[in-house]
Amino acid sequence: MPDQFFSDRQSASIARDVLGLTRDTLMVALRFLSPALGQPVFLDTGREQFATDGHVLAFGSQSLLDHYQISREQVARDYLHLILHLVLLHPCASQKARPEYWDLACDIAVEAIIDELNLVETQCPGAPARKALTSQLKEEAHALTAERLYRFFLDQALPDVTLLHWQEQVFRDDHREWPMRITPPDAEQQETQKKARERWETISSRIQVDLETLSQRWGTRSGTLTAAIERANQSRVDYRSFLQRFMVLGESMQVNDDEFDMVFYTYGLSLYRNLPLIEPLEYKEVPQIRDLVIAIDTSASCSGAMVQNFIRKTGAILSQNVAFFQTFNVYLIQCDAKVQSVVHLTKPDDFTRYAASGQLCGFGGTDFRPVFRLVDDMIEQKMFTHLKGLIYFTDGLGTFPEHKPPYETAFVFLSDDGGQVAVPPWAIKLILHEEDLDRL
Repeated sequence: MPDQFFSDRQSASIARDVLGLTRDTLMVALRFLSPALGQPVFLDTGREQFATDGHVLAFGSQSLLDHYQISREQVARDYLHLILHLVLLHPCASQKARPEYWDLACDIAVEAIIDELNLVETQCPGAPARKALTSQLKEEAHALTAERLYRFFLDQALPDVTLLHWQEQVFRDDHREWPMRITPPDAEQQETQKKARERWETISSRIQVDLETLSQRWGTRSGTLTAAIERANQSRVDYRSFLQRFMVLGESMQVNDDEFDMVFYTYGLSLYRNLPLIEPLEYKEVPQIRDLVIAIDTSASCSGAMVQNFIRKTGAILSQNVAFFQTFNVYLIQCDAKVQSVVHLTKPDDFTRYAASGQLCGFGGTDFRPVFRLVDDMIEQKMFTHLKGLIYFTDGLGTFPEHKPPYETAFVFLSDDGGQVAVPPWAIKLILHEEDLDRL
């Protein structure tokens, strides 16, 4: 028994040394990933595959040593595979994601990156089949980010046979410890998950900057990683805060604590019992929405559930009483190559009803100019008191106006393709993803 106990301890020590050596080898080969490679704390849990919750790298000593004896390159690839999941924030996805599709999408995405980096330290059998798979998916899904692949899998409704076959080619680590798998998390778990995500967001941003500057020598060998990390960092959009740029100051009927002097109030109560010397102001200047135009590009390429989700979530935000003046003008315009529908919303309930029952119409080509011409006519007819801006949801594949309008304009994309679209210099471009809407 003592000999066996000593042997187990010795195996555990050797396994940790193997992990340390693997980490250091990858750091030398991929210096820009150093901030991430050294983050997880090693924890021996006796499992077969690597696993992580964002804080630790769980492993099994005996399994690790067995794999290392067969191929140290396999261990290095498994380690890098897990780290790339964290860098690309895969474990922090929405809990609504279908696990089998999301896991496969994430595994294919990071395996494509590792194959493209083409390191001697991570060369493993099966490369021709993996490369054939990623080449096929890149052509069909148009990108190899986990988010794009996931949407593609959902649209295709992959057969179980295909799902299992592809999983066999890219499976390397256990995803059951990912934060998104803990449902529902308690308050302590939520705080832990939040801190882990914030830490990996910071690391991911540092690596992106390094890739764009100091590590440009990687060239096309890091193209897939660069695109994936840009997508990961791009997804953190606070749409609610974005809408605040279209608010103006106005008086609202609510107690103004900022201009209320508590000293005189309490002194009056103490001097005259129930008679204060000063009452709090019953109005306050707050940022609210008075006039706004929301345009929906209903061309064929923009139809679908995501557009409806955009309308519904925008309506939910704008329907909060604190966001509006007591009276307001919001026009929701549907347009493809021409204006198809104009709806005037004057109170929060109007927007709620429209978001619940509004139908999309059009689905032809795309031309942005009719909306801007219509809004210009509305301004001339004095239909707005103070038009702060226009929010235009689109895929960007249309004709933009040549001149800057006298109000702010934001083009909102619900697609990764928006990153490739050049909007006019006077316009704001916002790339919004479905998980950004889900977090609202």
